[in-house]
Amino acid sequence: MKADIVINGATLVTDSAQFQASIAIKDGAILSIGAAESMPEASEVVDAAGQYILPGAIDAHVHFRDPGYPHKETWEYGTAQPPHGRVPPGFEMPKTNPPTGTGRREPKIEVR
Repeated sequence: MKADIVINGATLVTDSAQFQASIAIKDGAILSIGAAESMPEASEVVDAAGQYILPGAIDAHVHFRDPGYPHKETWEYGTAQPPHGRVPPGFEMPKTNPPTGTGRREPKIEVR
């Protein structure tokens, strides 16, 4: 079976270990983990030497500033996953006006 992508040379991190290995991915799922020479053929091969592959993570402390303070951060920017090693946001610590944790639907307040 051909993989979509093979990532070679990374340090894989689990809940109990760290080890050097390659990882093959097909249709968004892990197909194989092991030595580079044991990986299947792939449409794309990435050299990830010196990089880490971590299990899915959620940022447990984010401050979205929208509504109320979009000049500091917008919802679109705060929920984007830029290629800077940032993990997806998950648990908001609201610093908005009105607070987003109220459960009420309130109109957005313009701050100037």
